[in-house]
Amino acid sequence: MRNLTLRDPAFMGSALQYAVSSPTVDLQFAATRTLVDSVSGSSPFTVARAAATGTFFDASGVLQTASADTARFDNNPLTLESLGLRVEEARTNFYRNNTMVGAVSGIPGTVPTNWDISVGGSGINREIVGIASESGVSYIDPRFSGTGSASASPQIRPETTTQIVAAAGQTWTASYYIRLAGGSPTGVASFSFQHIWQERNASGVALVSVGVSTSNPTATILPAQRSVTSRTLTDAGTARLTNRLQWTFTNGVAADITVRVGLPQIEIGDTVTSPILTSTAAVTRNADAITSTASALLTAGTLFIEFRSPAVGIRGIYTMNDGTSGNRIDIRTSGTTVQVLVVTGGITQTTLSVGTITANARARIAIRLVSGGVAASLNGGAVVSAAATRPTVTAVAIGQTQAGEFLNSTIAAITTWAVEFTDAMLVLQST
Repeated sequence: MRNLTLRDPAFMGSALQYAVSSPTVDLQFAATRTLVDSVSGSSPFTVARAAATGTFFDASGVLQTASADTARFDNNPLTLESLGLRVEEARTNFYRNNTMVGAVSGIPGTVPTNWDISVGGSGINREIVGIASESGVSYIDPRFSGTGSASASPQIRPETTTQIVAAAGQTWTASYYIRLAGGSPTGVASFSFQHIWQERNASGVALVSVGVSTSNPTATILPAQRSVTSRTLTDAGTARLTNRLQWTFTNGVAADITVRVGLPQIEIGDTVTSPILTSTAAVTRNADAITSTASALLTAGTLFIEFRSPAVGIRGIYTMNDGTSGNRIDIRTSGTTVQVLVVTGGITQTTLSVGTITANARARIAIRLVSGGVAASLNGGAVVSAAATRPTVTAVAIGQTQAGEFLNSTIAAITTWAVEFTDAMLVLQST
């Protein structure tokens, strides 16, 4: 973020020159890893998330579990970049055992409880060569070696065929941390792993089978390689669901490869969320409710937010409302488009499209909120504006819309000013 100063050309000659340099609220989540406002020296927010199930990567890139009712400040596990405040909706990991309970190393070894790690076809042997944790990510290392025939295909499935209840029309997301732990792809016909989605009936019989290719695993650290796919279920008879990893060996060619698979997750929703640890049963992580009634936030003339969005569906960045849908200002993404939605007295004033973003990339928006309209600049782009009667609001929530559509990502900074920035100031602030 760039906070404007008295030296900025956009201020020179402005009647606001002396007022604008002092924010009313200045929250630098990525820099400070706290909710403390640097202006007041205290946090204006209340955090509610029942149970200690929320995870995050700390400043050393190690996966940690946050205490209940505490904010999560996430980091990129590869670069260690501080990403800021993580805000996510409630999600359930329906894999009952993603921490490898029951696994034993050996030839062939014992797979984790509820899992299936096997090879279709012939000529390839499977063994378990390691069960441990890498940077807090629990993993298992299955090794596959031999000379394949009949297009031998290993599969790694973390759940039985009749456990996960599902229905047509639902959208699910499956994820695995996965990397190359030993050997090489020599002899592998297709080392582009596939997620094999199978919609099944109540008896576990496959009705639909769809393979989705993912990026090739490398030897880079495990937390930096999360393989993710999503699918909307289509078969009217679907009652159960499985997802597995699969690839194929080349006929008649010797192969030896060890893959490291960590913390698999399968959840209802169109985006992946942070790991939810399980050992014997499905586990639900409750939503991050981060709210405030601070007047400096509610009456802001200008608002700045630095954020990342998965850019899938409606993802809420920030909402100001009166507890109803009839009076609200929602800052959100709809796909890759950033929008400012203003509703007053139950009437939609505007759904202002400010610009487009790249999924999961850093974005910055500066917004002028006045009694008769709204104006905004995204990433230093041209200001767009619309007429709108500003609603009376009583509360603020970070990382969601008033309707509870969550960001499922991170926010790096939020700053407010009592004054209204000019268009030039909005562009400069969002750059």
